Amino acid sequence: MPIVVIAEHCCYTDLQRARQAGCDEVFTKPYSLDWLKERVKHFLKDT
Repeated sequence: MPIVVIAEHCCYTDLQRARQAGCDEVFTKPYSLDWLKERVKHFLKDT
């Protein structure tokens, strides 16, 4: 099961920590709803 984090903001160190903890992707705001839908579809096709 993919692990995805949505964060208001984060720095490079935060991204590294999230990935080391097993997160598959980290999204930071702002992002468009269409972009978010595409990323979710990407992860769902692999499950």
